[in-house]
Amino acid sequence: MGNLSICRYPFAKAFPFGPHEADVNGLRCHYVDEGDGPTVLMLHGNPTWSFFYRSLVRELSPSFRTVVPDHIGCGLSERPAAGTYPFTLERRIEDMERFVESVGLKRPMAVIAHDWGGAIGAALALRHPDWIQGMVLMNTAAFFPPKHKSLPFRLRIVRNHPKLARLLVLKLNAFVISALFLGSAKPLSMQAMNGYTAPYRRLRNREAIYRFVMDIPVCHKDPSWPMLAWLDERIGELSRVPLLLAWGLRDAVFDRDYLLEWKRRLPHAETAVYPDAGHYLLEDEPQQTAKAIRKFLKRTPT
Repeated sequence: MGNLSICRYPFAKAFPFGPHEADVNGLRCHYVDEGDGPTVLMLHGNPTWSFFYRSLVRELSPSFRTVVPDHIGCGLSERPAAGTYPFTLERRIEDMERFVESVGLKRPMAVIAHDWGGAIGAALALRHPDWIQGMVLMNTAAFFPPKHKSLPFRLRIVRNHPKLARLLVLKLNAFVISALFLGSAKPLSMQAMNGYTAPYRRLRNREAIYRFVMDIPVCHKDPSWPMLAWLDERIGELSRVPLLLAWGLRDAVFDRDYLLEWKRRLPHAETAVYPDAGHYLLEDEPQQTAKAIRKFLKRTPT
C-alpha cells in the first residue's frame, strides 16, 4: 500500500478524502485531514482503519479539523519489515504521541476512539493532560474486563492458539471477513465491505491485524499487560475530562457490561446508547451518533 492514491480502489467514492502522510518513528503513516476549526483526532481499532470514520468526518469537518490516522501496518499506512516493529499497545501509544507532534496538531484537542483506539486515546489523555479537552469513546475498553467477563469464544480461540490464529487471521483473512458480518447489526453495503477489506486483501498486509489480536493481554507475562494495568489503575483520573460514551448495545465483545464499567469508574460521563447497533456503531447509526457527538463537541470548551 505504498501508493497513497486511493482513486483506483473500490471504496474511493465512499472515502473521498485527500491522502496525507506523516513520519511516525521512521514509518509512513497515512491520515485523513479534513476541515478547519478545533481539532478532533479519531483513533480506529482492529480490524478497521480510517475508513470506519468516513461518515463522521463528513458530518464534523464543516465545523472541526478532523484528523484520522491509520495505525502503522493498518489501512494505507506502511507495513513494517518483519521483525522491525513490536506491535504492542505501548508502541501504538508512542506512535500517536509522535503523530500528534509530527502533524503539529493544535492542542488541546478532542479525541474520538473506538475499539483498541480507546486504550490508546485514554493513555494519551493520561500521559498528556494538557493535550485533551474532551473524549468520545465508542465500544471500547481501557481497563481489564469486568470480573465476571471473559474473552468471547471467537477471540479466545484465536488469542490462545497462535498457529490457528496465523491460519485464520493471516492466511484466510477470517478476522477481517467475519467482522463484516459480526461487527454491524445491520447488513453492510457492498461498498462498505470493499472499503473494510481493500487494505487487507494480500496476506502480507494482515500482520498488524494478527498482532493486534495476539497483543490482547490475558496474563501478567503478556507484553501489554503492564500498560493495561497502568491504564486500569489510573483510568479514574479521566474524571477531569468531559466524556461521552456512545455505545451500540448489540456488541458481542464490548457489551452493556463494559458500558456500565465505564460509568462506574467515570460517573460524570454522558451516554448516547443505541439498542439496535453493534460494534460498528458508525455503520449502524451514523446519523444519530454523529448528531450526539457534534452536540457534545460543541459544548466542550475550546
